[in-house]
Amino acid sequence: MSKNCLYILPVVMSLVALVGCGEGNVKPPTFKVTGTVMMKGEPVGEATVKFHPEGGAYVSTAKTDAQGKYEMEAVEGAHKVAVSKIEATASSAPEGDEYGEDYTGDEAPENTHLVPAVFASPNRSKLTAKVMAEGENVIDFDLSNPPTPSSDGSDDSNTEGEYN
Repeated sequence: MSKNCLYILPVVMSLVALVGCGEGNVKPPTFKVTGTVMMKGEPVGEATVKFHPEGGAYVSTAKTDAQGKYEMEAVEGAHKVAVSKIEATASSAPEGDEYGEDYTGDEAPENTHLVPAVFASPNRSKLTAKVMAEGENVIDFDLSNPPTPSSDGSDDSNTEGEYN
């Protein structure tokens, strides 16, 4: 065996090992999910819908259209869901250029939640979804009745299924 082969062999073996290690990071298959977001009988347009899979890292996100309809790809299984629609209001910066001539960056614009803020958190919204590999995944959400914690601090609202 020549000396060149002794130097090349470890490099080739290292490359083979690196290629083999990449297979563990493959994203699981996703499935089409559609639905409508409503609040008080009206569609919620331009809202952000996020599916957070339980025990997983592949969050799926969609934006609703003017009729409140969304479409996304999500992994199979149970998900906690967050829905938000936030409008940034004008900051206290003085008039002038884009941020005001004297803008220092200290004044942050305030955000206005156009749907109840509780729905923006997947852990507080109580919205759930189950994505299946077979069949249609049509999952609608009604944001008319936000969950509220009970007086003892625990959350006794039973909303699972109410929003599915």
